[in-house]
Amino acid sequence: MKTQVVINVATHMIMCVATAFDSMHDLTLLRHSGVRLHPETALIGDAGYLNWIEFGGG
Repeated sequence: MKTQVVINVATHMIMCVATAFDSMHDLTLLRHSGVRLHPETALIGDAGYLNWIEFGGG
């Protein structure tokens, strides 16, 4: 199982929690979660998010 948590570091609020029960790429889980990232969003994550700019995150 894979879990992804999106947190606003300024407010410490959890913005989204998404899970997948099968093998899924990190960026695919982000896409399926419905979260839209502002172009100036800083992303802290592993190498699975390297293409997040192409996804529309910046």
